[in-house]
Amino acid sequence: MNLAVASIKRYLPELNKKVVSTGRILEVFGYHAIEFYIAKMEGRGCCVTDTDTERQFVFLNYTVRGVLFHETLGYEATHILIHEPAPFMKWRHEIEAEFIALMMMMPLTDLPRLNRIKHQLDDESYEYFMRRLKGRELWRM
Repeated sequence: MNLAVASIKRYLPELNKKVVSTGRILEVFGYHAIEFYIAKMEGRGCCVTDTDTERQFVFLNYTVRGVLFHETLGYEATHILIHEPAPFMKWRHEIEAEFIALMMMMPLTDLPRLNRIKHQLDDESYEYFMRRLKGRELWRM
């Protein structure tokens, strides 16, 4: 996990210090010529690299909104920016992408405040918060 976080910080040095906004993620996509589309599709999102042209694409389902949009965009950004296709690493890449997306939404500096107001969070936000706390406990991040 430490290597994955260090790798993504090359693109997003503010990771785990402040919230990484969707605008900031899209700015990084633009800088690295990663095309972003919202489309009608199965699942929440995906990322693709055209092996002939080396062009990279991120797609999000048009029905994904709010916190789920932010989490999915962060998840796909992690995959497209730091993961190389490696079927034997799929499980590890999934865990890394999920946790880094949560770090983008809830940096370490925000966890004490979120812990104080956790009883006021909606169910979806509470679930994300609890997963973020579990990751902090496991990886000390």
